[in-house]
Amino acid sequence: MAKYLFDEILQGTGGSSISNPHKEFSGLMTDSRDKMPGSLFIPLVGESHDAHKFVESAVENGAQGVVVHKWDDQWESLKDKVSFIKVEDTLKALQDFSKLWRQKFTGPVIGLTGSNGKTTTKDFLSQILRQEAPTVFSQGSFNNHWGVPFTLLKLDENHKFGVIEMGMNHPGELTDLNDLVSPDIVVVTNVGKAHLGHFESVEGISNAKEEIYASAPSKTKFVFNLDNSWTQKMFQKYQGRELYAYSIKDFSADVYLRIKESQPQGYIIEGQINGVLGKSPVHYWGEHNVENLAAAIC
Repeated sequence: MAKYLFDEILQGTGGSSISNPHKEFSGLMTDSRDKMPGSLFIPLVGESHDAHKFVESAVENGAQGVVVHKWDDQWESLKDKVSFIKVEDTLKALQDFSKLWRQKFTGPVIGLTGSNGKTTTKDFLSQILRQEAPTVFSQGSFNNHWGVPFTLLKLDENHKFGVIEMGMNHPGELTDLNDLVSPDIVVVTNVGKAHLGHFESVEGISNAKEEIYASAPSKTKFVFNLDNSWTQKMFQKYQGRELYAYSIKDFSADVYLRIKESQPQGYIIEGQINGVLGKSPVHYWGEHNVENLAAAIC
């Protein structure tokens, strides 16, 4: 479990100390109802809720550090047993601290987005990597401007890999998330009509998805889906970068997979990975998942 020092929280958030009886915190409490002794709690404010009202509940369940952007006199009695840090905005503090925390992590971090398939690809990839070494990966719907920082803050010295799912509903979101994640590898699984309600066209969606490539650091490796017309255009556009591609149609891709036969437990898939031919049983259903598995392998 990640351990955060009081001084580095001050540094990362630009906050000020209200009280500091504790200098170190174990893990980040995201729900005040969870029991997490010694944890750090950062209450966020949404359109319909303000988690500041759960500060006392979080402390009862073990939080020893709390970052707030407003003060309630009811918390005065907690100052001798809880370290309080005051910031201008808890969401921005969460994001700023996660950005600092990410820079401490030396292992590769993979960023994934896409209209469809990104969650399944993330699950396949995390299963593969966890066989090699401890891996942090996005849980549930933790793929937005608050979920991504929470995931980044789980990284610690025991982990070797980070797999970050990155969602998008509007232009500019992936650029902002890339700034936090600073990914070593990125992929757009595909571009479709999943977010058409927020855009005038699929081309608009494609442009927004492409931000994960366009705003990536210069060291970042790019992975592309050759079977989607929009991501294929991106592949052609970034030929000057270190590129890898996958396909369930094009045998010449770095990773090519196809279903050889169906079995009661799933499929036998065959193909080639970086020129090495092979076949293997996989225990899942859904032909569309072959593409997601190819993405994870690539």
